[in-house]
Amino acid sequence: LINLRRNPHKGSSLLPADSLRPDLFTIQIMTYRRPTYLNLTVHHLVSAPSLHKIVVIWQGTYNMYKASHLDSQFRRLPKGVDVVIAGTNNVMNRWRRQVPTQTQAVFNIDDDTIINPADLEDLFMTWQKYQDRVIGLVDRVVYLDVRRRRYLYTLHTGVSSPEEYGLVIGKAWFASAKILDLAVETDPLVKLISGFLHNPHSEAKGCDDIAWNYFLHLKGVPPPIARLGVSMGSTETRQRKQSGYNASSDKADGLWGKYRHSCVTRLNEL
Repeated sequence: LINLRRNPHKGSSLLPADSLRPDLFTIQIMTYRRPTYLNLTVHHLVSAPSLHKIVVIWQGTYNMYKASHLDSQFRRLPKGVDVVIAGTNNVMNRWRRQVPTQTQAVFNIDDDTIINPADLEDLFMTWQKYQDRVIGLVDRVVYLDVRRRRYLYTLHTGVSSPEEYGLVIGKAWFASAKILDLAVETDPLVKLISGFLHNPHSEAKGCDDIAWNYFLHLKGVPPPIARLGVSMGSTETRQRKQSGYNASSDKADGLWGKYRHSCVTRLNEL
């Protein structure tokens, strides 16, 4: 059940998007040095009835993966786990469909986040109706503050009741293989955003979900859809919250919120 791929970009190719299975979905989990959280998340999600397989994007070396001893844990699972060894911590890897994927629907989720398999099935049914869009659980807002003449990031529109705003989806979402295939490494826009997120002098990896939503908008993907009221849990804090505006980071009102404002400003400048 374990399928290790040490280099996802060489010696293998993606299946044509039109040949992928429409009746099942793949769970894609990107992880970096958090094997305990990853293991709990994988074991929780693997029982989803329409799941085809789980693809883990391991943001580290092969030796680091072997040292985690996750192989023995994953081999006991009822469905397959493919581990893609990415080698480096590239936050844009989750934007792309990985080689092991054989389904049209891909559910991306953080390595410390869980939802009930039944809710995941319901979310999959929503995606089947709107396959040209991203269907997400944790939504944020980018809006224009007319008084201050700048764009801001907030947890919900009720803070300022803006007339116009953009919805930002992150943390947990469904997307089609065709949408994930937009982020090819040779694309000039991908190169531009990659340089911004991984600038060694001013790293902005924490801006990746906002940047991805900007990227999709510029590529002409229709606006995303947010599903509210879905129970979500954290393998880190063991707390559960409802999806939507109140599924916020504990840091959102402090430094993290200010950092997100800077993400929006810098992305607009870019």
